[in-house]
Amino acid sequence: MIITELVNRIPVVEIHGDENREVSELVFDSRKVTENSLYIAMRGTVVDGHSFIASSIEKGATTIVCEEFPETLAENVTYIKVKDSAKTLGHLASNFYGNPSRKLKLIGVTGTNGKTSVSTLLFDVFKNLGYDSALLSTVEIRIGEEIIPATHTTPDVITINKILAEAVEKGCEFAFMEVSSHGIAQNRIEGLHFKVAGFTNLTHDHLDYHKTFEEYLKTKKDSSMNLKIPLLPSPMWMTKTETSCFRILRQKEVLCFENNGRLSREIIGSGFQRNAVEFQRKRILDDINWKIQCIQLAACIRNC
Repeated sequence: MIITELVNRIPVVEIHGDENREVSELVFDSRKVTENSLYIAMRGTVVDGHSFIASSIEKGATTIVCEEFPETLAENVTYIKVKDSAKTLGHLASNFYGNPSRKLKLIGVTGTNGKTSVSTLLFDVFKNLGYDSALLSTVEIRIGEEIIPATHTTPDVITINKILAEAVEKGCEFAFMEVSSHGIAQNRIEGLHFKVAGFTNLTHDHLDYHKTFEEYLKTKKDSSMNLKIPLLPSPMWMTKTETSCFRILRQKEVLCFENNGRLSREIIGSGFQRNAVEFQRKRILDDINWKIQCIQLAACIRNC
């Protein structure tokens, strides 16, 4: 892909060099640079990627994305200055892989606990209903029947787009993905297009990273801003603190379970059957009533 296509609709401060240069791959780790790759220099909490621009060029990088140009600009290298490298990376990755998150229905599941269970069960539901789907979870990554070992709850955004692009190529219609607060804070979902969000709960875990509960809540809230229809529990099952979080995160319309277990799309406020997202796989497969519920759920998500 050439640079002009790669930066399409991405805010750029300045470009120095050939804008029609071909880019072979995207890299943010200077140790993984290959010939004609694009190296994104990002500022971390410990290391500044700008320090590795020169070594990346020596290894073969011909395009550099950075927040500050080096004092000396190398010949035959294109430099792209942006305001925020970390946020730009997600949009570059989306463009590079053909914006795969817009070519399938991406369902994100966030919350302190239950992300793996909910995303995996939803994957199983859709698989057994006959939909080709992908799964990105803490335990494993699945593209149809293919199983790939997972390294992070939310992989880096280049890897995510690569997986989603492969899922699209193999005909997957849905992708279910765990979205961790660390991943949100580190811009690992930047540029992705989510169709539906799932919010499980929010407790006082992970404060070693987010420092305060308010910052943790803000991270979760920010992840839901661009989501069309979140799948949220009712306040009747929440603590006082969780209820206030729910009120901040909620949007007008949700998918929810009524007390009798019937799935419907309606205004927030109806009861939520807690076990609706905690049912066992065997019950999904063997109980005809749950098969009906799964079909209803699939229809709701499919028509979003």
